[in-house]
Amino acid sequence: LLIPREPDAPSMDRDGFVVHRQAVAVDSFTRDYFESLPLDLFHVIFNNAPANSEENDGKRLQVDFATIEGSSVTAQRFMIELKRRLRELVPNYRVGGAAVLRSEEGCLGQLPHLDYPPPPAEGNARPTVPLGCLVALMDGTTIDVWSGAIGYELNGCGRRFERQTLVLNAGDVLLFRGDLVHAGASSAVLNVRVHCYLEPLDGSFQRQLEADGTEVTYFMHECDAIVWREDV
Repeated sequence: LLIPREPDAPSMDRDGFVVHRQAVAVDSFTRDYFESLPLDLFHVIFNNAPANSEENDGKRLQVDFATIEGSSVTAQRFMIELKRRLRELVPNYRVGGAAVLRSEEGCLGQLPHLDYPPPPAEGNARPTVPLGCLVALMDGTTIDVWSGAIGYELNGCGRRFERQTLVLNAGDVLLFRGDLVHAGASSAVLNVRVHCYLEPLDGSFQRQLEADGTEVTYFMHECDAIVWREDV
């Protein structure tokens, strides 16, 4: 049976994202576990500036999920359940990597970016678009998206895309295209959540990694179609 969609509900093809409310169970024990992970496991990632820049506030942190999964039954159970749920929501994708993200109190907003850079040109073949996934562990989790800003050729497109802040509660799952412009939102309070990369089962599109194994990020803050600061 086809379930009618709300007329104004976001769609993956038009807006670049969908939100599945209460898609996974997150109890207080699981939330507290992720919140209490030792800080020395995390490393600083880019935020309002590149990670190695003196301008970066250093308040957006990340730890690879694999780092904690091997020694934590809680983490293992969480990922097993998340993968099971994702197989229902997006059966043609697999988890290609996951991380726990942590924003400290007063964390600034992140630079707008894409999770997946443009794929290498291979004739006229169009690879299946990969996806990103954000799982809220706490109520009031926020992320900035630029609805409709999908693709890699936005410069000079003649359009202007405004920032929209999505608010997620514990158990909500945001799925978004790998070529959607998005950014971690600013946060006045501590927030912890889980981020996953979802790649097509057919292997048509995979993450590109730097020489040191870190993900390649495609920044969009200089794109003339993206409105991301108050003064722009």
